[in-house]
Amino acid sequence: MMIRAVLDTNIWLASIEWHGRCYRIRRYSEEHKFIPVSSLSILAELTRVLRRDFGYSDDDAYYWYNHIGSLCDLVSSELFLNAVPNNSAE
Repeated sequence: MMIRAVLDTNIWLASIEWHGRCYRIRRYSEEHKFIPVSSLSILAELTRVLRRDFGYSDDDAYYWYNHIGSLCDLVSSELFLNAVPNNSAE
């Protein structure tokens, strides 16, 4: 049975920007040594951060969206949290 692991945005981002452990994790997924699990929300966040914080063009950010998405077993999130962010009344 193949190992499956959820990798969050920070892992994917580090795997793109730096050549340390996270890079090796991405390479292992590209070599099909395990199955990364992700969601469209994680991929969208990655795209947003690449564009906003690292200056990636739309094309470059979407390349990574598509590439990482092709590596992953994509799952959908069925839970929606209705949280109150930064409630100033407290």
